[in-house]
Amino acid sequence: MVIGGRLLAVCILASAGAMGISSVISSADTAKPVMNAKAKRGAAIFQQNCVSCHNKQPNDSTPFGPPNLHGIFSSKPMVTPPVTPAQATEVIKNGKAPMPAFGSILTEAQISDLLAYLKAQ
Repeated sequence: MVIGGRLLAVCILASAGAMGISSVISSADTAKPVMNAKAKRGAAIFQQNCVSCHNKQPNDSTPFGPPNLHGIFSSKPMVTPPVTPAQATEVIKNGKAPMPAFGSILTEAQISDLLAYLKAQ
């Protein structure tokens, strides 16, 4: 039964290797920001109201068009000067040419959800 024992040992090692790989994959997935329910609602609001203009990809630094909102609240935002959540709230509510005001379209709760989504980017 030495052959069977070797086969069992190979299966155990292969299985352990697969678990190690899946652990690495799981770790990589958790490196991304986790979106809670509030941020998920904000993502839907963003898709409905914002993405038609704010549609740049995460690392797009082209100077034309609306600002890239990916990572807007990170330590290295793509917008200059950096924007605080309070300033973003004011721009969302009141607009800033050419962006229209959304204060009469979105509720306070929706704006809060939208900010949660932007913080998760």
